[in-house]
Amino acid sequence: MNLPPLRTHVLLTGIGGYWNESDPPDPPYLWTVFFKVDGATVSVVGLAPQGNATVVGTEGNEGDLGDAPISLSAGTWVVPASLGSFLTTLTAIPAPAPIGPIPGLIGCVAILMDWADTPSDAVAAGHAALNTSIQQGIDQLIPTFGLKKRTVTPADITTLIDQVTTAVKNAVLNQLSIWQKAYLAFGTPDIPLSQAIFIFNQQQLAASPPTGIPMRLTNTITVPIGPQGSHTGKTMVAQSWSFAGTIVADPFPLSMRRILTGIGHPPPVRIRSVVGGGQISVIDWVNAVR
Repeated sequence: MNLPPLRTHVLLTGIGGYWNESDPPDPPYLWTVFFKVDGATVSVVGLAPQGNATVVGTEGNEGDLGDAPISLSAGTWVVPASLGSFLTTLTAIPAPAPIGPIPGLIGCVAILMDWADTPSDAVAAGHAALNTSIQQGIDQLIPTFGLKKRTVTPADITTLIDQVTTAVKNAVLNQLSIWQKAYLAFGTPDIPLSQAIFIFNQQQLAASPPTGIPMRLTNTITVPIGPQGSHTGKTMVAQSWSFAGTIVADPFPLSMRRILTGIGHPPPVRIRSVVGGGQISVIDWVNAVR
C-alpha cells in the first residue's frame, strides 16, 4: 500500500444559520479542535498501535466570530484563520506484516455555541474540557486500529461525542457557584447550537482532487425556550446551522501543479505572478498560498 506523506490543510471557512422566528438568536461563538493520528506520534508494538493523538485546540470563546450580516431569518459568519485553519504533514503509521502501514487520520471538531448568560470562566472551563476529552477519546481509539480496522467507525464517533458532551457539561457545572446555578435556572444559559466532526484518512486524501475535498455539514435543531433555553416569545424554535470548509492534501515533497490548481491558477504559473513579485522562498510561498 503506497501511502506517501501528505502536506494537509484543514480549513473551516464559514458558518451559516437559518431560523423561523421573528427575532434572531443570540450571537454564536465557535469552539474548534483539530487532531491527527499518524506516524509522528503513533507506532505499532507487537500487533497493536500505541501512542497519542496530536490535538490542537484554539483560543476561541465568546465573541470570537465577531459581528456578522444578520436578518430576521438568516445570518452568515466568516471563520477567522485563528479558529479554522490547521496545517500539518500527515504520515502513515508504520506496521510490520501482516498489518502493513495504517493510514493516518486527520480532522476537526467544531461546536457552535449560543452566547447567553453563562459566566466566562465557566465557558472557559467547558472549552478546556472539550480539548482534554477529545485527546482522551481519540487516544482510547488508537489501540483498536489494526489489520481489520483501518479507520474510525460510526460507533467510534458516537462514543466520542457522548464522552465529549458529558465532559463539557460537567466542567461547566463544576465551575458555577450555587448562586450562578440558581440564576441560570431562570435565565438563559449558553447552549450548543450545532456541532460538526470531519474526519479523513490518508487514502482518501491521497486520491483527492487538487482543489481538495469540500467539508459541508448542516444540522437542524429545535431550541427550547425559557429557563432552559436561550430565546423568549415562543415555545420551541427550529434552527438550521451549516459549516463550510475544505481540506487540501498534497504529496510530500509538495506538488506545485496541485497547489496552483487548488488556488485557482491553471498551471504552469510562475511563482512571482502568484505572489505579486518580489523575493520569496518556496517555503514562504507555499505557506502563503495555503
